[in-house]
Amino acid sequence: MRWKLGAEKGTDVFDLKVFYEHEIKRALNDPTKTVGPTTVSFIRSNPNVLRPDALEVTYTINGRKTTRMFDNEPNTPPVKK
Repeated sequence: MRWKLGAEKGTDVFDLKVFYEHEIKRALNDPTKTVGPTTVSFIRSNPNVLRPDALEVTYTINGRKTTRMFDNEPNTPPVKK
């Protein structure tokens, strides 16, 4: 299973960690920006399989809702929806 708690370089969890640090944390540290709710969802084509196909992150900064999809494949950049 590729999704795990550790953030090793070259994995999707590492990509998600870098994304979080660059997008969300930067906005949280900027007093001129307002960060709203963030939702993380596992996407599975087969609900009987524990391994997700992708991870979808939806977040709001300054009232603008954005969704990014992280495919469960190594070295695949997140896709902005």
